[in-house]
Amino acid sequence: MVHVHFSFFRMGTHRVFALLCLPLAILGEMEGGGERWSPWIHISSWNQNPIRSFADLAGVVYVKETGYWHVFGLTKDNGDIHHFTTADLIKWNLIQTFNETTKPLDDSGSISMDQNGNYLALSAGNLRAVVKRARNILLTEWGSEFEELFSARDPSYQRGLPGDPVSLTRTPDGIWRTAIAIDACNVTSDHYGCPLGAREQIWESTSLMNTSEWKPNGVLLESNKTCLDFLHQHTEFVTPDYVSLSRKKASESLNDRLFLTATYGPGPCCQFSTYWNFAQAIIGMEEKVGDPFQPDWARSRPLDWSAFRPIYSPGRREFNQTGKDGLYITSNGFFICCPKTAGSKNKERRLVFGNLGYVSRNISAISLPRDLWLEGDYGRFKQAFAPELVELREQRVVSRKITLEGRNIVDLVESSENVLEIQAVFEIQHDKNIECGLLLMSSPEYNETVYIGVDLSRNHLKIDRTLSSPEFDVSIYDIHDIRAAPLPPSLVSGEKVVYAVHVYVDRSIITVICNNETAITVEAYPSHHSTGKVGIYSQEPQDVTQQPVTRTDTTMPPVEVSVDVWKLNRIYTYSTSSSKPPTEFQASIDFFQLVSHHQSQRL
Repeated sequence: MVHVHFSFFRMGTHRVFALLCLPLAILGEMEGGGERWSPWIHISSWNQNPIRSFADLAGVVYVKETGYWHVFGLTKDNGDIHHFTTADLIKWNLIQTFNETTKPLDDSGSISMDQNGNYLALSAGNLRAVVKRARNILLTEWGSEFEELFSARDPSYQRGLPGDPVSLTRTPDGIWRTAIAIDACNVTSDHYGCPLGAREQIWESTSLMNTSEWKPNGVLLESNKTCLDFLHQHTEFVTPDYVSLSRKKASESLNDRLFLTATYGPGPCCQFSTYWNFAQAIIGMEEKVGDPFQPDWARSRPLDWSAFRPIYSPGRREFNQTGKDGLYITSNGFFICCPKTAGSKNKERRLVFGNLGYVSRNISAISLPRDLWLEGDYGRFKQAFAPELVELREQRVVSRKITLEGRNIVDLVESSENVLEIQAVFEIQHDKNIECGLLLMSSPEYNETVYIGVDLSRNHLKIDRTLSSPEFDVSIYDIHDIRAAPLPPSLVSGEKVVYAVHVYVDRSIITVICNNETAITVEAYPSHHSTGKVGIYSQEPQDVTQQPVTRTDTTMPPVEVSVDVWKLNRIYTYSTSSSKPPTEFQASIDFFQLVSHHQSQRL
């Protein structure tokens, strides 16, 4: 028998899984039963009837009059819109589902406010852009009438474009402004893909509701670039959001802007049967309000690296481009897609939400909210889990300071529910190549596990799933792989480097943010044999075949680790007489009191 530590350090890449369940049975368990994988702290379509699987987030907004955030999620199957609300980013209400005739938004849109305090839903598609007014501040009723900002029912636009607008804004001189997605080629056929990239076209008017006054007036952003030098924009910008970002710890305040968008490629245009997809945060500036956006590609980056693998990862490879960091993009991922932001009572705060798509297309979830900001005079892009999420904590089960010496594993805790928050700080000698990190969703002897690793030898943050989800056939479900991102800068400079990882584990979802900057989200499915053990580890660097790298210096420096682990409460309610997953969100009585109180209030 192979010793457990031999297995843990993977002296070879190939592992044979004993598949005791038929793949269709597994898929059925995912979509029908699968209680042990159903998320507890994410809004999810997993057994949450009548919540269906999400496609785009059609609109997100914070309503200051009530103190509630609103998320409007488009469903995949019939185009209905689910309307969720929360006052604390913890307890969510599904308060209604809009159908085709009552919904305020189409596939993609935005929600904003006019100068009179009316909330407006702008959506574009089917060759036109329209706006509807909310009839109350609860956003539960919208006018059946609408104003058509413009119509493009002529050959000057291709297929279903224009679409995907950014929020309506009003400049200080009273000009209403939005920008609508087309591609830069503006071809009139159904042929997808444009070598010139994407164009977000500015439309302006002095009157919000006068259709004849809306005219195109320049370009907000046009580019075939993405934030990564080895990937190019082939189609229009998808579900874009264009907002100001605050800058912290800076000597002066600048007009920083964030253009947040999902980007796709190469798509059917290039004779590929599949495509890649990731959300990018394009950072830049406007010289003055109303000017075109000037992107700074050096500061721009993926919002989440969930779609990226390192070259040493197993798994199918559909696209040949590889970046300078040794990463390439895959079409199989737990993508953070269609991101949208919202404000809060703190005017400088921006929160981002995104859609998470499982390997099964019939299941999806909404990502945990994250704060976005820029930091320092350089304006480096930063993100962190919303601090309100600390209210999920039920019990701290680990609080330790540990020194890892050599190749080592230290057990921390077992959690069969796999619903945890983990904060760990790793201090490592600066000039040493070493890998260290966390072990999650593990069996008692770690022959089933998920690694979250800080790999100094390759400068990668990674989530390694090669030993996870053993019940899933690797030939069908391409999830036995490694996802990775470039390591962010160390929190300190000098003889040691310091990396802080913040992790949320939610039964089948793992999200890590490192040094308040770099994020990766993956799906993983612990087997019945997993106890949910959590550990920390250190090991020597591995080569591309997962063999230890031969070094003249054979000493492994110690790693100082400070780690805290919390078990989390669920955001769902369960029937005590049923073992089935939850079917409704915890009620927030305050919101329904608001609904009753404002039922007759009209804007």
